[in-house]
Amino acid sequence: MSKEYTQEEITDRFMKQVTGIARYWGDIGSDPKKAAEGAIFSMLVLLDGESAGHPGCALFVNPHPDDKEYHIDNGEDYYPGFEDPDGSVRVKGRALFHDMLYGYLGKSNTEAAE
Repeated sequence: MSKEYTQEEITDRFMKQVTGIARYWGDIGSDPKKAAEGAIFSMLVLLDGESAGHPGCALFVNPHPDDKEYHIDNGEDYYPGFEDPDGSVRVKGRALFHDMLYGYLGKSNTEAAE
């Protein structure tokens, strides 16, 4: 009889996918940069829900409760809090992470962080 996965089962399945990605790209024998990029791409595919056997995962910013006040006091922009009933704080919005990756890989670390 079918049943809903428990939180423990979901975590176990996700972590097995993640470690499978790490093992695959760690053993592939290509140059380290290509292996790192391949592993990142595979992780983003997993988060996007386009990896066999696992649904997509919503990713939210989750700042410390004191961050907003600290950044306001310092005249800096701040991340919104975790309360997100309409999904507007999701990091990726409607875009797919793995589709966005290569646009970032062509940028310098400073450009990618902006």
